[in-house]
Amino acid sequence: MLPISTSKWLSAGLMACAAAFATPAIAGPVVYDNGAPNQLGGNNMSFAVQAEDFILTANTTISDVHFWSLETNGAYRGGFFWGLYSNAGGSPGAAISSGFQTTVSRTVTGGGAFGDFEILNEFDVTPTALTAGSTYWLVLHNGAFGNRTDDGLDFLWETTALAGRLGGQEDLSDGFGFQGNGVEHAFQLTGPNAVSVPEPMTGGLVAAALAALMLTRQRARRRN
Repeated sequence: MLPISTSKWLSAGLMACAAAFATPAIAGPVVYDNGAPNQLGGNNMSFAVQAEDFILTANTTISDVHFWSLETNGAYRGGFFWGLYSNAGGSPGAAISSGFQTTVSRTVTGGGAFGDFEILNEFDVTPTALTAGSTYWLVLHNGAFGNRTDDGLDFLWETTALAGRLGGQEDLSDGFGFQGNGVEHAFQLTGPNAVSVPEPMTGGLVAAALAALMLTRQRARRRN
């Protein structure tokens, strides 16, 4: 039986090894991609609600939204209204799930048209199971759903160069509901996180774990 002090060193070494093999979260797979941003323009998400249709190729749970914006400094309102809607005659119908998300990862990815910043916005949504082959709509708005004031600042859902589809729509809150806007917008939808796999230990963690284990063996030999 090892002395108590030796057991502590052994435990420390094993804990270092366990920490080194920790399994960090892995981003979920992209289940729908509407195309990359083209830095040419976009549609206002502050005084209008924007929507894009999509069709999944397999039954899928949607858990995250990623989209690109072109915006001026100060245009972001601290969160996004989001919704996954059914289809009603070629326009957004009833909300299947929706919410207001303030926990958003925002990464500057370049400069766009008219000097606006291009930003990748990524956030979680309520996991929502959708079926293959049906038309759904992703609905987005900069800020709370009821705040549709025109503050004069650009916050645009950036367009994509995706060819062959012009299904984007917008609701200008003018009483006419959603109307086609003649463009497509850049976004991706991802599913739940994949199963994590152990990552190789970094050099520093390897050294720390080995040093602790070697010291444990040396102390044990001296005590024996």
